[in-house]
Amino acid sequence: MVRHGLIVSLIVAVTLESEGRFHSLHPHIHLVPLTRIYPKKQRLRTGHKHQTGIDVDQMPRERSLIETSNTLVSHVAFSSLSAHHSRAKRGHAYDIEPHGTIPLTNLRDSQYVGPVGVGTNRTRSPQAYVNVVFDTGSTNLWVSSSKCHDYVCRDRHKYDNSESVTYTDPPPDALPLDITFGTGELSGPQAVDSLSVGPYSVHNQTFAMIEHEIGSIFSQIPFEGILGLAFPSMAADNHTPFFDNVMEQNVLNGRNEFSFFFTKLPDQASAIFFGGVDTRFFDGKIRMFPVVQPHYWAIELVDFLIGNKSYAIDDSPPSYFDFSDPNVKKNNRISKLILDTGTTYFTAPTGLTSKILQLVPGTKCSETTKYPDITYKLMDEDRVPFDLVVPPSVYMVTDDGDWCEPAFMAIDVPSQYGPALLLGEVFMRHWHTTFDRGDGSEGSAFVGFALAKHDAEAMNELETTRMNYI
Repeated sequence: MVRHGLIVSLIVAVTLESEGRFHSLHPHIHLVPLTRIYPKKQRLRTGHKHQTGIDVDQMPRERSLIETSNTLVSHVAFSSLSAHHSRAKRGHAYDIEPHGTIPLTNLRDSQYVGPVGVGTNRTRSPQAYVNVVFDTGSTNLWVSSSKCHDYVCRDRHKYDNSESVTYTDPPPDALPLDITFGTGELSGPQAVDSLSVGPYSVHNQTFAMIEHEIGSIFSQIPFEGILGLAFPSMAADNHTPFFDNVMEQNVLNGRNEFSFFFTKLPDQASAIFFGGVDTRFFDGKIRMFPVVQPHYWAIELVDFLIGNKSYAIDDSPPSYFDFSDPNVKKNNRISKLILDTGTTYFTAPTGLTSKILQLVPGTKCSETTKYPDITYKLMDEDRVPFDLVVPPSVYMVTDDGDWCEPAFMAIDVPSQYGPALLLGEVFMRHWHTTFDRGDGSEGSAFVGFALAKHDAEAMNELETTRMNYI
């Protein structure tokens, strides 16, 4: 592995009948630099138990990340991953909400956040700036607010609707929102106000003001909000999502696209680009794939291989949905692949995850070179095959450079949108990924990939931009 570079063993095998669709490479209108956050040493009184019920003495201590030939994760994320593998080996289904959206899981210990402005003060500047996760796996917008008096809300940037001159009350039927995650819960009333990202503003945006944060995840990371970037069918109360307002208000001049560049280490700047891409952050052409069901960012999955053997059927009972949906047929072929920036790892249905953990178990990192590649067989809009090949140096993760675990966990997508596999941030640290809504009509949404390029000069410029935001 080249330090601060791409993993050279990441291979792409492409079978071509024709070129297929590639990105048109129009430059981005604006970028928002992202900062990678991970569990920090808690500045809490010894022995104090705050409202999440966690004993501070037992909370994980800060630990540095170590560059090795394998993908890096934080100590807490690695421990959580190991704990999940222990549960999966015992055959238990992952603890998720079976209806609604894919939850932001208990492995969100290494996230990327960037600033957005909320509301308007009397000098016509944003009333507050909050650092949010730009999440392609959800649609609702959550903002840290002055209404939250929970212990975990201390020392966070907060939006105060009483100080915003552009705030308006939501409709009378707009009930408070409540969402349950793998390890926590958010709740709070709705608001309508302006939202600014970089130099442009979106008006009359409905969002939820965070009033309560319950769960360990909110103690471990400086959580200030979620900006959902999935599709309207996922939105609470049928409110217009942020990016649909972007399109309706023609904020990006018709270039209804956003792209992500993720780095591997906390001290390296990452970014989300609105309105296009920056060619300095990827190699080659961006191959485009149509979204087959606009709820999640889901593209067609033709096959899933470990080595040379197909594992596209999840046929290991009991299935998670055997207990919640008797109409779901067993042995469903997995035909969708979801791209989700709000999930850290690769995911698969419960039965398939158990198989993966048996085939590529935790081992010494030096032994992972013997492990097989994992292949996602895809098809673009011109029906041109594309093999997305992920080597063990990407899907095996390490905290200390000695012991590696497979970065897979079980998530059973709600039956009407699955079964599906999912690619999260570990994948996107090696692949520059773009999300294109087109003109917003049915069939115009695409996802694109290209190998990420970690160019030192471009990254230094990105870091300078990030520091200017700070």
